[in-house]
Amino acid sequence: MACVWMGVRRSYGDGYKALPRRCMAVGLVATVTGILTCALVVQPASAGTYVMRNCSVPGHGSSLFYPWRTFDNPIPNVSVADSCTTGGGVAITLGEPRQMGGGYSPFVAIEKPTGSRGPIKFVKLMLWYAARLAGSGQALHFWSGDRRSDGKFHSALSYGPPGSENLVAEQQLSPDTTSVQIGIQCGPGGVVSPEPCVAANDVPLLIRGVEVTLSEDVQPTVVLRPGGSLLNDGAQSGTRTLTYSASDLQSGLSKVDVLLDDTVVGSQDLTPRCSYADFTVCPASVDETLQVDTRAVANGRHGLTLRVRDAAGNERAIEGGHAVDVANEQGPNSTSGSPAFALIAKFNGTSRTTITVPYGRRVVVRGRLTQGGRPVAAGTALDVLERPDARGTPERAAGRFETKADGSFSTVVATNRPSRVLRLAYRPANGSQVVSRPLRLRVGAASRLRASLHGRLIRFSGRVLSGPIAKRGKRLLMEGRSPGAAWTQFRILRTDSRGRFSGTYRLRVRRPGVVLKVRAVVPSENGYGYLRSSSRAVSLRVR
Repeated sequence: MACVWMGVRRSYGDGYKALPRRCMAVGLVATVTGILTCALVVQPASAGTYVMRNCSVPGHGSSLFYPWRTFDNPIPNVSVADSCTTGGGVAITLGEPRQMGGGYSPFVAIEKPTGSRGPIKFVKLMLWYAARLAGSGQALHFWSGDRRSDGKFHSALSYGPPGSENLVAEQQLSPDTTSVQIGIQCGPGGVVSPEPCVAANDVPLLIRGVEVTLSEDVQPTVVLRPGGSLLNDGAQSGTRTLTYSASDLQSGLSKVDVLLDDTVVGSQDLTPRCSYADFTVCPASVDETLQVDTRAVANGRHGLTLRVRDAAGNERAIEGGHAVDVANEQGPNSTSGSPAFALIAKFNGTSRTTITVPYGRRVVVRGRLTQGGRPVAAGTALDVLERPDARGTPERAAGRFETKADGSFSTVVATNRPSRVLRLAYRPANGSQVVSRPLRLRVGAASRLRASLHGRLIRFSGRVLSGPIAKRGKRLLMEGRSPGAAWTQFRILRTDSRGRFSGTYRLRVRRPGVVLKVRAVVPSENGYGYLRSSSRAVSLRVR
């Protein structure tokens, strides 16, 4: 696709600065508006990502627009109204007679944090908005892009009238992005014409919601305080306490676990306190006391570990200064004076209790069953217990397998079924059931797409493979892009009860030789147990 390099004059803070060259698409692609621009080079999201949501992101409540900032001064007749907390969005408004001078550009921006939060990096931007660009005079343009550490501005989206009411855009960001900007501009960049833009709508740009994916790889800080009955001298039994302090000034703290050897005996989920509306989305520090159940482990000496996780998935674990001597009365799990059982299970290749995998990928759970520290006999039967990954769902038995001679085991977990929480269980004769810690398996959706292009008409069909699918079908998004441009939604449809779908779309402009790409996106929804995922992109050459 051909690109024309342009400059633009815009307001930023108290003065004006020249915005570096903007790449604006000459051709149009299969999008809602029919226009896309040369976008940033896509950078894959790395481990340790989390999200910040501002204003009204679909599926989530309204929140403050901060830390985004608005820039509308000293542009005459232009104002930016923030009504995010009441669900109204952020509106760039033109007063009567709805005019804006040539070359002016009101916008909103977010900057990379500094200081203790400096390690946080931008990964991706999702934007829900309405660009109402129709009018007279000079053309009114929508634009977005990012500024990087070298001081240069890189354009991602840009198009002119007439715009559209319901738009969703995705912009991949470079690791060295220092700020992200979204706005409108009167006239072509670099040309300050006396002729103004006269908008047909007094709100030419309405930002409904923004979701920024961020990354950071800094481990939390953890301190075991000399408090809590678990650290007392002598044998410990029943429920004890442990006092700790932890902090994470980047993404914030999400979970705290207390372990005796490899068994979680106390846990605190901090996500109910997370706002997800600032760079530090969860509590930056906690200083609290945890309840610890020593009955979850066999009697004897156990190493103490405190493990803290932040919102980005970074973990730090510290060991206690001495072993904890557990001495509980023998319950029904230890009839006839026999030692207690211990069942340890984890996903193969990782210590994380939560993993995310594509639909159909092979996942193995490994572990060991012991009694009083000794392996159980070969052929001991274990059950796989499962429940859907949603609150309040019941648990059921989903399979059975046997241990090896040393008490170890491995079992394959199917990933052609929805996301779920797993536990392994053993029921000794005349004893109570022994279970492992929960393992959370998150599965991505899967779909298959076929598409063809004849003239300006795109025909597409396919199937959502990740079921089951409700009788009313599954909501599906179709997205397209031209070379170097961002993916943009151009059709919303629903499959049948077997996941099948089909449709057509007509390009607004035909540019022979341009290779377009289209893909099907299966979004996550309540009642559908898979994560958002996209199909393989299909390339279509315009002839």
